[in-house]
Amino acid sequence: MNPIISAAASFRSLNQLLRSALRRSVSATLLCGLIAVSVSANAAERAVIAHLDNEMPDYSIAREYAKHKARFPYIRPVDPARSGAFDGHEQINYASPEGIPLYLDLYTPQHSENSQDAQDSQDVQHNSTATPLVVMIHGGGWRSGDKSHLTPIAKYLAERGIAAATISYRTSRQALYPAGLEDVTEALRWLQAHSGDYHLDASKLALLGASSGAHMATLLGNQLGSRHQELPISAIINLDGVVETVSEDVRRFEDKPGKVSYFALWIGGRYQQYPQLWREASPQSYVSPQSPATLFLNSAQPRFHTGREQYVADLNRYGIKTAIHEIPDTPHTFWLFHPWHDQANAYISQFLNTVFDLDRGATETPAPDSLSAARIEQLPEPLRTQWHNYFQRSEQLLALDQQLIEAELETNQKPLPAVPLRGLSAVYVEGHQLSESELHNLLSYQTPSGGWSKGSDFFTLPRAPRQSFGTETHFVPTFDNGATFAELRLLSQQAQTHPDNALIASALTRAIDLVLAAQMPSGGWPQTFPLRDGYHNWSTYNDNVTTNVINLLLDIIQQPAQFRVNPQQLESVKMALSRGVESVIAEQRWLDNREIGAWGQQHDPITGQLTAARAFEMPALASNESADLLLALMRIKDPSPELQRAIRGGINWLQSVKMVGVRWQRYPDRNSALIADAQAQPLWPRMVDPRSGAALFGDRDGSVHLNIGEISLERQQRYGWYSTKANLALQHYKNNYSLQANSPANP
Repeated sequence: MNPIISAAASFRSLNQLLRSALRRSVSATLLCGLIAVSVSANAAERAVIAHLDNEMPDYSIAREYAKHKARFPYIRPVDPARSGAFDGHEQINYASPEGIPLYLDLYTPQHSENSQDAQDSQDVQHNSTATPLVVMIHGGGWRSGDKSHLTPIAKYLAERGIAAATISYRTSRQALYPAGLEDVTEALRWLQAHSGDYHLDASKLALLGASSGAHMATLLGNQLGSRHQELPISAIINLDGVVETVSEDVRRFEDKPGKVSYFALWIGGRYQQYPQLWREASPQSYVSPQSPATLFLNSAQPRFHTGREQYVADLNRYGIKTAIHEIPDTPHTFWLFHPWHDQANAYISQFLNTVFDLDRGATETPAPDSLSAARIEQLPEPLRTQWHNYFQRSEQLLALDQQLIEAELETNQKPLPAVPLRGLSAVYVEGHQLSESELHNLLSYQTPSGGWSKGSDFFTLPRAPRQSFGTETHFVPTFDNGATFAELRLLSQQAQTHPDNALIASALTRAIDLVLAAQMPSGGWPQTFPLRDGYHNWSTYNDNVTTNVINLLLDIIQQPAQFRVNPQQLESVKMALSRGVESVIAEQRWLDNREIGAWGQQHDPITGQLTAARAFEMPALASNESADLLLALMRIKDPSPELQRAIRGGINWLQSVKMVGVRWQRYPDRNSALIADAQAQPLWPRMVDPRSGAALFGDRDGSVHLNIGEISLERQQRYGWYSTKANLALQHYKNNYSLQANSPANP
């Protein structure tokens, strides 16, 4: 046993004997002196205090949400019960110290014969090889909390090729320091012993902790790193936990006179009684050349940064990798809530991929939240109020979807997974007539908010009670990959042969209302609505989100009866189109004295600037999205001079980056290449530097390159870095649009 952990273990039996007597003596005086009135200077008399009068309620997501929703009205609790592409092994009894059963939930990458298909559609990598493991320690003031609080992070990592275990351990109500640390160590040993059963790589271990759990992870990670090489901790991830416990800055919070000290309850006494134990439980004391790489993810609350700078300086002195990310305008428990949860996940995944030297799954580059409260509050009126209303509209629609699922669930039930779409794309073909059962099934998957998800089978069977509305439960509904647009158009076709079907008419109205509701105050559209955090909230051209909206609105205006719109909704559609076109014109990125301009995959909806999405999708001009957008804009009759200029600038840009006489050749076992071919169609790079005009290529580690041969072979093979799609826009402009009397001349 770790000698540091065992230093106080001999006191435990006496502690248990003293427990009942202490309960009777602390109720009135404990709040003023805490342990001082009931524990002598002898360390052997430390005792567990299981109950306190006037103690704060247990740490829970619901309590944290109630505490923070007034200041952050847009937050939403993360759902620990979500399903996904991982294997879950839950409620494993890994130990029962002193008769107290302790459990862990282990989530591992899903083993599938179709892993490459899954990765291509969801940016998720599944594998059957041994995977690194992260053991997660929940927070709760060393006194309460639950392992499920970290389940969403564990599931996220498992979907990206890293196994994760959330564990229960004895809190201060059950046993004093160092019992909880002993429990974490025992969980590590259990997982190491059973690594073969779950395809775990026992040589690649990390500890992740949140709040008090972050203190424990940092303390134990350093102790094991320097003393127990049979448990080689490679990394520590600290979610807003203190790293030292003896300075005045820490003790004015953790040892404040007249206030319950939860750290003292864990140690068994205040600092003045047991200064040696307080020093012993300080992670700062154990920094050494064997300390693990450490990532700090911190809130905007300085209290929880105490000691961090000195700790990092000590690690840097030994050449140990460190990273610090403070997420602005956040409460202490930011990882429990959207919109910050995905950003935290991305930082964690990126750090672990670097530490473990991995190249698996999508490592999303965290971007600043485009719709953070801090940014919105800085906007002038009436724009600030418009964004507040937009948040509220999103929250209301999301609540509709969540409430329906929750109403169907019974105690301890989880939503049933949706069925992935396999070989059913023919039902989306224009003109296809659905059977009565297919129509019923499609309607059953429309969310209460009005949309559909992507990649899900809506046709074989109807949605069952408790079943998720889509395979990607965090992005339901969405506009990504043509979702919601395809279903809406399919229903408009059915409306022609079912003119009296009220269900079709109602479904069309709700879906169109969702598209209208999703329009931002800036005029653009996000990738997913209700909002779902991260780059999905940018003004999105990627996968033709904005293009699909403009085409849909134009079709509705031209054929309102086909979409069953009433006069009031039709006026809303016309207004949305006008605002959307204004947004597109405003977000065009101009070069060369404003004669050449194009669009990126994402733009900041407040500033209009180009932004990044996934790690390999950097801020850049995008040829595919610009070309398809131009085709949609050229459908607009009587274009304004501003729109004509935008279209002309886009066509000029496509001409300026066009490549002729070459084709792109991909190979299964070596770098792709541009091959000379006089017969090849003109070719365009997918991503283009807005300053130099050079083609850009990104990799999963976030690096950007000018040579496609410098990125990983996997990214070369599975992403379309060159395309011929822009030919359609140039041909249409030349053969049709430029000949219109009110259009610019062909360049």
